[in-house]
Amino acid sequence: MFKSASRGTLPNSATHHFDPKERDTLANFRSVQLAFSNPKPGREQDFNRWYDDEHLPEVIANPGYVSGQRFRLSQYQRPYLPPSRHSYLTVYELEGDLRTLFAARDAAAAGHDHSVAHHETVNPDFFGFTGYLWTPMGPPQHVT
Repeated sequence: MFKSASRGTLPNSATHHFDPKERDTLANFRSVQLAFSNPKPGREQDFNRWYDDEHLPEVIANPGYVSGQRFRLSQYQRPYLPPSRHSYLTVYELEGDLRTLFAARDAAAAGHDHSVAHHETVNPDFFGFTGYLWTPMGPPQHVT
Protein backbone atom coordinates (compact mmCIF):
# COMPACT_ATOMS: atom_id res chain seq x y z
CA MET A 1 0.00 0.00 0.00
CA PHE A 2 1.09 3.54 -0.65
CA LYS A 3 0.19 6.79 1.03
CA SER A 4 -1.16 9.53 -1.21
CA ALA A 5 0.05 13.05 -0.58
CA SER A 6 -3.55 14.18 -0.37
CA ARG A 7 -5.95 11.30 0.30
CA GLY A 8 -4.48 8.74 2.70
CA THR A 9 -3.77 5.13 1.77
CA LEU A 10 -4.42 4.00 -1.81
CA PRO A 11 -3.71 0.81 -3.72
CA ASN A 12 -0.89 0.84 -6.26
CA SER A 13 -1.95 2.96 -9.28
CA ALA A 14 -0.99 0.15 -11.66
CA THR A 15 -4.00 -1.83 -10.46
CA HIS A 16 -6.30 0.94 -9.20
CA HIS A 17 -8.58 2.72 -11.67
CA PHE A 18 -9.67 6.21 -10.67
CA ASP A 19 -13.31 7.10 -11.16
CA PRO A 20 -14.13 10.33 -13.07
CA LYS A 21 -14.57 12.31 -9.85
CA GLU A 22 -11.06 11.38 -8.73
CA ARG A 23 -9.63 12.21 -12.19
CA ASP A 24 -10.94 15.76 -11.83
CA THR A 25 -8.67 16.21 -8.82
CA LEU A 26 -5.61 15.29 -10.90
CA ALA A 27 -5.55 18.86 -12.19
CA ASN A 28 -4.10 19.69 -8.77
CA PHE A 29 -1.00 17.57 -9.43
CA ARG A 30 2.01 18.57 -11.47
CA SER A 31 2.89 17.35 -14.93
CA VAL A 32 6.51 16.70 -15.81
CA GLN A 33 8.71 17.23 -18.81
CA LEU A 34 11.58 14.79 -19.13
CA ALA A 35 14.42 16.21 -21.22
CA PHE A 36 17.03 13.58 -22.08
CA SER A 37 20.16 14.99 -23.70
CA ASN A 38 23.75 14.41 -24.72
CA PRO A 39 26.59 16.89 -25.22
CA LYS A 40 28.64 16.88 -28.38
CA PRO A 41 31.83 14.82 -27.96
CA GLY A 42 34.52 16.85 -26.21
CA ARG A 43 32.06 19.61 -25.19
CA GLU A 44 30.71 18.20 -21.91
CA GLN A 45 32.10 20.94 -19.64
CA ASP A 46 30.78 23.71 -21.91
CA PHE A 47 27.46 21.89 -22.27
CA ASN A 48 27.01 21.65 -18.49
CA ARG A 49 27.97 25.29 -17.97
CA TRP A 50 25.47 26.41 -20.66
CA TYR A 51 22.73 24.13 -19.37
CA ASP A 52 23.13 25.13 -15.70
CA ASP A 53 23.79 28.85 -16.19
CA GLU A 54 21.59 29.68 -19.17
CA HIS A 55 19.23 27.02 -20.46
CA LEU A 56 17.64 25.69 -17.26
CA PRO A 57 16.98 29.18 -15.82
CA GLU A 58 15.49 30.28 -19.17
CA VAL A 59 13.18 27.26 -19.30
CA ILE A 60 11.86 27.57 -15.75
CA ALA A 61 11.22 31.30 -16.30
CA ASN A 62 8.39 30.27 -18.68
CA PRO A 63 4.81 30.34 -17.34
CA GLY A 64 3.78 27.05 -15.76
CA TYR A 65 7.25 25.78 -14.89
CA VAL A 66 7.74 25.44 -11.15
CA SER A 67 11.06 23.59 -10.97
CA GLY A 68 13.85 21.96 -12.93
CA GLN A 69 16.43 19.48 -11.72
CA ARG A 70 19.31 17.94 -13.68
CA PHE A 71 20.62 14.41 -13.39
CA ARG A 72 23.68 12.64 -14.76
CA LEU A 73 23.54 8.95 -15.68
CA SER A 74 24.79 6.98 -12.71
CA GLN A 75 27.96 4.95 -13.14
CA TYR A 76 26.14 2.05 -11.50
CA GLN A 77 23.41 0.54 -13.65
CA ARG A 78 21.51 -2.69 -13.24
CA PRO A 79 23.41 -5.27 -15.31
CA TYR A 80 20.40 -6.59 -17.26
CA LEU A 81 19.52 -3.21 -18.79
CA PRO A 82 20.77 -2.16 -22.22
CA PRO A 83 23.13 0.83 -22.29
CA SER A 84 21.42 4.19 -22.00
CA ARG A 85 21.32 6.38 -25.08
CA HIS A 86 21.43 9.50 -22.90
CA SER A 87 24.00 10.92 -20.49
CA TYR A 88 21.79 13.60 -18.94
CA LEU A 89 18.21 14.05 -17.81
CA THR A 90 16.41 17.17 -16.68
CA VAL A 91 13.09 16.80 -14.89
CA TYR A 92 10.89 19.87 -15.11
CA GLU A 93 7.69 20.18 -13.05
CA LEU A 94 4.78 22.11 -14.55
CA GLU A 95 1.47 23.33 -13.19
CA GLY A 96 -1.52 24.26 -15.34
CA ASP A 97 -3.08 23.21 -18.60
CA LEU A 98 -0.27 22.11 -20.90
CA ARG A 99 -2.07 23.10 -24.10
CA THR A 100 -2.55 26.63 -22.75
CA LEU A 101 0.98 26.87 -21.33
CA PHE A 102 2.63 25.85 -24.59
CA ALA A 103 0.38 27.77 -27.00
CA ALA A 104 2.43 30.97 -26.76
CA ARG A 105 5.76 29.13 -26.79
CA ASP A 106 4.76 27.08 -29.83
CA ALA A 107 3.54 30.20 -31.66
CA ALA A 108 6.83 31.96 -30.92
CA ALA A 109 8.75 28.94 -32.23
CA ALA A 110 6.74 28.72 -35.47
CA GLY A 111 9.14 28.51 -38.37
CA HIS A 112 12.04 27.44 -36.12
CA ASP A 113 13.96 24.42 -37.39
CA HIS A 114 13.63 22.02 -34.45
CA SER A 115 16.31 19.75 -35.90
CA VAL A 116 18.85 22.45 -34.99
CA ALA A 117 20.23 22.16 -31.46
CA HIS A 118 19.52 24.83 -28.83
CA HIS A 119 23.22 25.46 -28.38
CA GLU A 120 26.47 24.56 -30.13
CA THR A 121 27.37 22.10 -27.34
CA VAL A 122 24.17 20.02 -27.66
CA ASN A 123 24.17 16.86 -29.73
CA PRO A 124 21.31 17.69 -32.13
CA ASP A 125 20.16 14.16 -32.98
CA PHE A 126 16.74 13.40 -31.61
CA PHE A 127 17.97 10.04 -30.39
CA GLY A 128 20.04 12.16 -28.00
CA PHE A 129 17.30 14.55 -26.90
CA THR A 130 13.66 14.22 -25.96
CA GLY A 131 11.36 16.61 -24.16
CA TYR A 132 8.00 14.88 -23.99
CA LEU A 133 5.36 16.05 -21.54
CA TRP A 134 3.84 13.63 -19.02
CA THR A 135 0.60 14.04 -17.06
CA PRO A 136 -0.19 12.22 -13.80
CA MET A 137 -2.35 9.11 -13.74
CA GLY A 138 -2.97 9.41 -10.03
CA PRO A 139 -1.84 11.29 -6.97
CA PRO A 140 1.73 11.00 -5.72
CA GLN A 141 2.27 7.91 -3.61
CA HIS A 142 4.69 7.50 -0.74
CA VAL A 143 5.85 4.48 1.21
CA THR A 144 4.25 4.45 4.65
